[in-house]
Amino acid sequence: MAEALWLCVDGNLTTKFPDEAWEQPPVYEVIRLMEGMPLFFDDHLLRLEHSLDLVSADYRVSGENLYRRIREIAKVNGVAAQNIRLEIGKIAGRKTWQERLYLVPSYYPEASQYQMGVKTVTTEIVRSMPHAKVVNTAYVEHINQVKAATGAFEVIIMNKAHKIAEGSKSNLFFVSGNTLYSAKSEDILMGITRRRLLTLAATMGLNVTESDLYLKDVAAFEACFISGTSIHILPIAQIDDDIFESAAHPTVRALIEKFSETVHQSIEETRRLYEQNAAI
Repeated sequence: MAEALWLCVDGNLTTKFPDEAWEQPPVYEVIRLMEGMPLFFDDHLLRLEHSLDLVSADYRVSGENLYRRIREIAKVNGVAAQNIRLEIGKIAGRKTWQERLYLVPSYYPEASQYQMGVKTVTTEIVRSMPHAKVVNTAYVEHINQVKAATGAFEVIIMNKAHKIAEGSKSNLFFVSGNTLYSAKSEDILMGITRRRLLTLAATMGLNVTESDLYLKDVAAFEACFISGTSIHILPIAQIDDDIFESAAHPTVRALIEKFSETVHQSIEETRRLYEQNAAI
């Protein structure tokens, strides 16, 4: 029998997953562990607080306590590289909030996928509240069905007018020369990796344009890529029937290389800040 994994419920370590149902879909964050450390931790904390505000939750999270719990989960489970999920919501039939922190199955792209790019397809579906990370079971089921039917790595979502937003669990960028193109901020989830990528692009002298992007226009771009917690920056080789040589594009290659440096800097910054605070 496989050894039970440890999780954290309301600050307490346990091997028993709660069986209480949520009163409504919980707010959540998925944080990537690298070297046993939560990557871009403060960015996740800020987005979590924003999501809680959007659903009018009277609940606040202590960054120091959350950091300590994440480190404990990594240590007791003996993992250094995996994704960890935080869920916060009200339990059905009660007026109390519950916080659940647990490891989730994680997939990271292979080297060949960064070298060749990945296949994506489009589907007509929209998020009702794109700026808040709230569990949506029907949305997840639809995306999984599309992936299973097409063999796509990621599904790009768009509305009925075929205005493109983003990937189902990633942000989407198009490239032309030294300019990155993205859907408008109000139409997409403000991804942590996306935010860091935009800062990096500015330091590299790249231009960034937010605009309405339509499926009929994507073939005119030189390259495209998706960004996210597990994939960082991943080139796209195909969107439906349109083919791209994104992995060979100099702008995409430069972003991937520079972003790797950003990742390691973030790990060290988080370690210095929170380990130092713990020692005080």
